Amino acid sequence: MWVYDLETLSFLMVNEETIVEFEYTQEKFLSMTIKNIRLPNEIPKLLEILNESRKRNQVYFSD
Repeated sequence: MWVYDLETLSFLMVNEETIVEFEYTQEKFLSMTIKNIRLPNEIPKLLEILNESRKRNQVYFSD
């Protein structure tokens, strides 16, 4: 699980399981955005989903 800023897409917090799964340190995660862990072809859809979430003033959770 992770928490990220909806405007900047920067990670704010990641749990230990995420750190183990992605093999990044917490410091590395906190220097990245959610786009850094997605495949390039997934980013347009991710941005579309986030944009819709912002419009509805909702939070989108992903695992």
